[in-house]
Amino acid sequence: MSFPEDSKVALLLNTNNEWDTSIIRQHFTSLEAETILRIPLPRVEKEDHLIWHYEKRGEYTVKSGYQVALGLNFPDSLSSSSNFTGWLKLNVDAAVYKSNNKAGIGAVIKNSDGKLTAAAVKTTSYKGDVEIAEAEAIIFGVEVALEARLSPIIIESNSLNIVNMVNKKLHSSSEVCWLISDIQDTLVKNEKFVVSHIPGSCNVVAHNLAKCAFDFDKTMVWLEKIPNSILCICS
Repeated sequence: MSFPEDSKVALLLNTNNEWDTSIIRQHFTSLEAETILRIPLPRVEKEDHLIWHYEKRGEYTVKSGYQVALGLNFPDSLSSSSNFTGWLKLNVDAAVYKSNNKAGIGAVIKNSDGKLTAAAVKTTSYKGDVEIAEAEAIIFGVEVALEARLSPIIIESNSLNIVNMVNKKLHSSSEVCWLISDIQDTLVKNEKFVVSHIPGSCNVVAHNLAKCAFDFDKTMVWLEKIPNSILCICS
């Protein structure tokens, strides 16, 4: 590497706030480059801060430092539903296929009577952490809702950690923090969007949609004419 010791992450970004692939591949090994390129970036500029990659929350602990020193490798409901009478429900989930380094994302929106209002799927690269895919699922679902001008909405995810981070009940300094920040910024701008946790057994439709995302070669959003195959999944 030829960067000065006090270099910032911004040196590795292009003018669109995306990773500059050519610079990264020029200065890092193939393995290092692929690891860097999997790290999600915020959609707007944020201050740099240090993270401890070897601990899931990104914060150094004596225990994790000791483990690294030894050369060990480790693999990686709302309180009052009556306040939300008449709200739409947006369920999101991700399905990960590590073998092909891909993640499928599914989002389904139903009205307060349970009638299907919208459904959407997309595929994205798997960035080495399921929680990143779960956070990306929330972002995708919110984008669909905003584009369709649907609100107010309860956003439901079965990823407890991500929901707690979004609601500031849990802190993380790991790579997923930028996505959490993006979600929080969106919630501030859209007061009638709230995020809630549900068990996986109550999120089967979104998960099945996420799995079927691999059947399409592009992002698909259905608002009116919804195919029978998608209706069957959402029923």
